[in-house]
Amino acid sequence: MPSRRATVIERMLAAYTYAIRIGFRSTPHIVHLMYLSADAPGIHDDPLLDTYLRKPGATPEQRFDELIAVMDKKLEGEQ
Repeated sequence: MPSRRATVIERMLAAYTYAIRIGFRSTPHIVHLMYLSADAPGIHDDPLLDTYLRKPGATPEQRFDELIAVMDKKLEGEQ
């Protein structure tokens, strides 16, 4: 069984690879996705998320910003 550290690194590397593949150019956005993936493994493999981030009309980073804003609002309501 891989160590916890190895598991997290694997998740973050998968997120990095995904971000580059769909066209992320902003390092802070790539890092944010990597951190998010460390806590929510495979989030970037979700077909709905993938479709949304690739949707024409905005960059993947702009779509990711929108997603994070919605998540933040949702979390605010749960406190």
